[in-house]
Amino acid sequence: MKKIIIFISILLVVLTTALAATTFSRELEEKAILGDAAAMHELSVCYRMGTGVAKDLDKANYWLERAAQEGNPNALATLEILGNNTSLTEAKRRELAALESRERERLLKVREEQRLAEEQRRQEELKKQEQIKKQTFTVNGVSFVMVEVKGGTFIMGATSEQGSDAESDEKPAHSVTLSSYYIGETEVTQELWQAVMGENPSKFKGDKHPVEKVSWDDCQIFIKKLNEMTGKHFRLPTEAEWEFAARGGSKSRGYKYSGSNNLNDVAWFNKNCDKGTHVVGTKLPNELGLYDMSGNVREWCRDIKGGYSSSAQTNPTGPKSSSSQVLRGGGWHDDAKKCRVSNRDRSLHDFSYHYLGLRLALKQQQEVAKPIIHEVKEGDNLYKLAIQYGTTPEAIRKANNMTDDNIKIGQKLIIPVKTEKRDGKRGDSSTPRPKQKKKQESKPYTTRTFTANGVSFTMVEVLGGTFTMGATSEQGSDAEKDENPSHQVMLSSYYIGETEVTQELWQAVMGKNPSEFKGNNNPVENVTWKDCQEFILELNKITGKRFRLPTEAEWEFAARGGNLSKGYKYSGSNNLDDVSWYVANSSGMTHPVATKLSNELGLYDMSGNVWEWCSDWYGSYISSVQSNPTGSGSGSFRVNRGGSWDYGVKSCRVSGRFINAPSFCICNLGLRLAL
Repeated sequence: MKKIIIFISILLVVLTTALAATTFSRELEEKAILGDAAAMHELSVCYRMGTGVAKDLDKANYWLERAAQEGNPNALATLEILGNNTSLTEAKRRELAALESRERERLLKVREEQRLAEEQRRQEELKKQEQIKKQTFTVNGVSFVMVEVKGGTFIMGATSEQGSDAESDEKPAHSVTLSSYYIGETEVTQELWQAVMGENPSKFKGDKHPVEKVSWDDCQIFIKKLNEMTGKHFRLPTEAEWEFAARGGSKSRGYKYSGSNNLNDVAWFNKNCDKGTHVVGTKLPNELGLYDMSGNVREWCRDIKGGYSSSAQTNPTGPKSSSSQVLRGGGWHDDAKKCRVSNRDRSLHDFSYHYLGLRLALKQQQEVAKPIIHEVKEGDNLYKLAIQYGTTPEAIRKANNMTDDNIKIGQKLIIPVKTEKRDGKRGDSSTPRPKQKKKQESKPYTTRTFTANGVSFTMVEVLGGTFTMGATSEQGSDAEKDENPSHQVMLSSYYIGETEVTQELWQAVMGKNPSEFKGNNNPVENVTWKDCQEFILELNKITGKRFRLPTEAEWEFAARGGNLSKGYKYSGSNNLDDVSWYVANSSGMTHPVATKLSNELGLYDMSGNVWEWCSDWYGSYISSVQSNPTGSGSGSFRVNRGGSWDYGVKSCRVSGRFINAPSFCICNLGLRLAL
């Protein structure tokens, strides 16, 4: 009787586990293979019950034994009921153990490759941050760093990424233009406060911890003494300066928190702080290399708190009178909602507590980024205005908080452009002037130029990395079935064409032009996959190189912007009009390459203009991690990517897939080279 009761108890444990949430998944299997005893037991239940996977008693018994070996109590109890005999043969046990060992070795290798790729990404981020201008100051032996925030225009307040967390005092979102300034790389430390004030009021002591228990009035006394010691004009940042810096300034990637959409990566807050402050700079920085702008301590701002206005503003400093000062950033005791980049708080100027600190700002003596006000005339559109003023449609849309490109005659638009210096004097930004030829800026990628029979073309380096291919979150409900499952792909470095192959290049190599829409700088079209192979063969004879079509994975990684990706839905923007010729704007034809904006890697027309052949046979995706995949081994159709002049927005997404027979050609189908 006792044994029956125990058996029923164990059976209930197994059934409860199965019913609770134990469903087979690749993640569960990987955890088991990597030694997680609980996962081993859950996996044995999956195979025994057939939940999410075909029943397999041999595998069920094998993973039960493995879980017991690792000390899992449920597995040990079940084995005891079975008399420590699962009926698994020794031969089968050895076979499954060998399989586990091989798969563990593969997974560990993949994890290491992923770790190295992530480390490479972090190093590249550090290199980018090294390009940001910084100044170091020293007071009584204590050094601190100020980071340059270049002037620009941004939308302040309840922007879309803040979602339902946005409070009423963050509305309306509105356009703000700021001059350049410097802001503290970290919050003011106790070490610096002690060096200036000769005392440390903080509760959570530590030289490198942020100073706290300081009122707004205390901060003014500290800054006055600091300025006397340094001869500078340090101050608290305005609320607008604080938010622009927290968002990453002109390098912003649109994160909800300062530097990430995952708060744990960048902030000490109530879920991870252990009820106190932490050493500054120990979480990840934001896009400008600024630390702890979310969490650790709330930071005093210069402004008195007031309501927002919907009108555009330049260098706002808040209302002239009110009863409380602005606080920003959230602190160690706050929840995630308080740590958002747009969240606002306040307190009386003479109030101090152990979660209130500060960050310094410093005015930069240079020209103000003043916007131009343009009154819309007949025939104006955003693209003409962008060319006229030397800016982009996206910048105009952002400055005016627009959701589409519709403008009306008589409407006044903010054109966010920076003033220029001419002949040593400040330029007049109140009147339009033609776009000036700018000094060439260094690019965050490498290019190579080749010539074939007198026609030059450019290839852009795509540094190797790891990315998620397929139906990623930004694709939303537009994602098709064949874009699933999304999966990790690791690629080696390669080069890809800056543009689609032009008719001029095709003519130079092949001596003919099959295109329907003629134009030297228009993309070649009306070419089959087999035509592309003949073209590449001839091109390689001329150049001595090994050009080819990109794989589907290489194409998507490049279209997403490679390691510089900002997570756009289309290649280079979330607004297709900015980057693509497609059915809504093409007037029923192709257009010269590179007349729309490029993506993060400087690649043009990866959304729209013409579909582009890839080297792969078309096949279904799998969920496992892949390295340099080349598609199915055989098939009936080759992959096309990118959409075209006669297709809609859905087809022009970076993950959208299309297919055609290798012998098929049409006037919306071309190619892009890889090397």
